[in-house]
Amino acid sequence: MFVCIWCEDKDHGIAKDNKLPWHLPEEMQHFRQTTLNHKIIMGRNTYLTLNKPLPHRINYVACNDLNYKNDDVNVVYSLNDFINEYKDSSEVIYVIGGKQIYQQMIPYSQALIVSRLNESYDCDMFLDNVDYSQFKLIRTEPHNNFTIYYYECL
Repeated sequence: MFVCIWCEDKDHGIAKDNKLPWHLPEEMQHFRQTTLNHKIIMGRNTYLTLNKPLPHRINYVACNDLNYKNDDVNVVYSLNDFINEYKDSSEVIYVIGGKQIYQQMIPYSQALIVSRLNESYDCDMFLDNVDYSQFKLIRTEPHNNFTIYYYECL
């Protein structure tokens, strides 16, 4: 089962210069607690911004470059094969970015967890074309600088 999780500013921005332009420990703690001890999948650019695997998680990195090798993570050369392998699994696999991975994985996701920030952060990468029509908002969790929206697939 795939669950996409991301944080966006009030303009749906998710990054600036391939990095998070905000530093919100409370939101990062939510991300950490949610994804801890689970499998996560991300694109190579997202992985490169992290500079190392996220601890206490099984890290998958999607990459089209068949020459890319990395002993620290599980490299996924075919996202379609990965989707087919896990789409019917009851095991939760968190999709953690970036934009291209989200766009490909949202249609196969059973849930979305979206932290929406109260401010704009002058982002240059946006996730502003998400089709929420296949999802139902099941709850919100307000925090000081953001609100977490939990969606389930219809």
